[in-house]
Formats: sequence, C-alpha cells, structure tokens
Amino acid sequence: MISKKVLIPALVISIVAAGAIFKVSYVEAVSSSPKTGLIQYLAQKLGIDQTKVQTAVDEYHTQQQTNRQKENTENYTVYLDGLVKQGKITDSQKTALLAKHTELQSTRQTTDWSTKTPSERQALIDQEKAKLEEWAKQQGIDVSYLRFGFGGGNKGNRGMMHE
Repeated sequence: MISKKVLIPALVISIVAAGAIFKVSYVEAVSSSPKTGLIQYLAQKLGIDQTKVQTAVDEYHTQQQTNRQKENTENYTVYLDGLVKQGKITDSQKTALLAKHTELQSTRQTTDWSTKTPSERQALIDQEKAKLEEWAKQQGIDVSYLRFGFGGGNKGNRGMMHE
C-alpha cells in the first residue's frame, strides 16, 4: 500500500503539472492566429513540415487577394467606362480615378491594421477619406463616383478598403 506521505505530494505535483500544461496550451491557443491550429493539424495529419504548410497557405491567401483586387479593378473600370459614355466624367478623370484606385490598393496592402485599435483604424479611415474627397474636388470629380470603400459611391460595391 502507498503511504499518504508519498501519495499526497504526488497528487499535488500531478495537479500543478496538469494546470501548467493547460495554461501553456490555453496561452498558445489564444495568442496564435485562427489559421495556426489548422496549419498544425494539416502538417501532422499529412506528415508535412509545418513551415511548408504555412508557406502554401500564405501563397494561397496572396493569390486570392490578388485575384480579388484584379476583379475589383476590372469592375471599377467597367463602371468608369459607363460614366465616360454618359458624359459624367472625362477620359482623363477616368485615368486619374484608376491611378488613385491602384494607389489606394497598394496603401491598403502595406498598412498593418492588426496593430491598430478600432479608434485608430477609424481615425485613419476618416483621414484618408477626407484626403480622397479633397483630391476628387481638385480633379473636378463628383465624390459620389468614388468607390474606394470610404462611404462614397455605390454602397453595393464596398471598394478596396473592405475586400
């Protein structure tokens, strides 16, 4: 029979160890991105190095983002072509709008939104919206023709800030 002097410390050590393991698992789960668990699972299940799975997921994400941006630009070009045909904007205004659209897509890609608080994000968006509206006025473009996701233009087309 195991004595109480051995059993009680062993039980305490087991409980402390289990708590530590749970805490480490919980912290890893909370601190990692939602994809991390999936990437770990796939790597283990398929017997592939986790960095290879991560690379593949990142490449897929980048490809999807590029495709969405391309489709968005194509749709915006069709929209602008219609405005030119209706005489609402000129060809040079269309060119300026497409250049600004491309510029804002690039800015969006280089901005790390995850490090900003909701109020910082909103302040940045408001600042960019004001600059965009001023730019449009300087170009002689009605703000309602903007479709960059700052609230202007057609609400059905959410624009590049909300892809």
